[in-house]
Amino acid sequence: MMKSATAARVLAASAALVLAGAVPALGATSTACPATAAKVLVTAMGNVTLNGRLVPVDNLAAALNALAPRPTEVCYFREKAPGAQPVAVRIAVNAIISTHLPISFYADASFSSRVRTPTR
Repeated sequence: MMKSATAARVLAASAALVLAGAVPALGATSTACPATAAKVLVTAMGNVTLNGRLVPVDNLAAALNALAPRPTEVCYFREKAPGAQPVAVRIAVNAIISTHLPISFYADASFSSRVRTPTR
């Protein structure tokens, strides 16, 4: 039970950072997204791609769950929007969280620079 509560807090904190656009400020390493992962990109205009293919944001969770073999994680990147973040960001992050897959955040659209997250 303790693990579930801790995992939920970590996911909530990560989602808050993503939604606030703060994740790239934490620093990045040159670790590329693994071939066994799914790549989710949200553009500044709110378009969502999964492994390079355009997906309606409302269908993202279903599309992730339909991947075979099941991804080992989700690599996530969102372009910085000039104004307020697109609504698609919140929907996409919630869809990813609903899959219960680990999430890695990336600082670039090529998914070659993994963002370092703070450790305790």
